[in-house]
Amino acid sequence: MRDRRPRVAVIFGGRSPDQAVRCGATGRPFDCQGIDAACANTSWQSDAHRLESGVTAGALLLTPLILAFAFRAIDAWRPVWLVTLLATPSSIVTSALFSALGNGAASRAGSVVWFVWLAFVALHLLRVASDERQMTAPAAAPRRS
Repeated sequence: MRDRRPRVAVIFGGRSPDQAVRCGATGRPFDCQGIDAACANTSWQSDAHRLESGVTAGALLLTPLILAFAFRAIDAWRPVWLVTLLATPSSIVTSALFSALGNGAASRAGSVVWFVWLAFVALHLLRVASDERQMTAPAAAPRRS
């Protein structure tokens, strides 16, 4: 059987497949994760990514809380305000419980909670839109025989 290593190296630009995956199309290495051996995220891109991730995480945690109080003020949305208020704490608790299985399990379980909440709000939006459409629909004209 013929050795395929030289051909693979040519396909990935002289890099091993592992190095090519870490570098992508740009040829520059991606930021490494904390679990990578000899990891040192010292680039400005790594600092910017860390800052952006913090802003995104803060916005993600605050959004349901802000929406909950907005929903409480609107009569059509009042039924979902309490569930929306509980979305953030339930996501944190779920992530904490699943963290015993590892960081990957914790983030996935927290994401499932967010998507369930998002689906709940989306279904309520469809129901509110349907009710408004029925209320504003013109009356059907009487049929002539």
